[in-house]
Amino acid sequence: AHSFPLFTETFIDEKEYDRIRQKQKEFWRDELNQQLVTTKMLRNIEEKKKRDHALKMNAENIITMKAGRNEEVQRLANQGREMVNHWDRECRLKALKKQIVQGNDVVQDVVQHGTMSRGGT
Repeated sequence: AHSFPLFTETFIDEKEYDRIRQKQKEFWRDELNQQLVTTKMLRNIEEKKKRDHALKMNAENIITMKAGRNEEVQRLANQGREMVNHWDRECRLKALKKQIVQGNDVVQDVVQHGTMSRGGT
């Protein structure tokens, strides 16, 4: 017949037990330290990615803002030139109209400034 071991009668050396337990604790401590190092490294990598992305986006935004500012400056400059040209044309047209009303010959003025019907200046 089979007899079951009696665990109460099993002898375990206390020093050996303490040594094994200490070794296991050291193993767990090393494992936890490795996990901590890995976690910190992953966190640092993620933070670096975020920082790099923020710097990249900032640089792109600066380029976009500069381009937008240059476009706006050009638009305003063109608008100013167009307004001056229209104002000058309007002044010439009023002067021609005034001369026509007074009965003066305006053919020379029209030829000198180009034909007005084509929008020339």
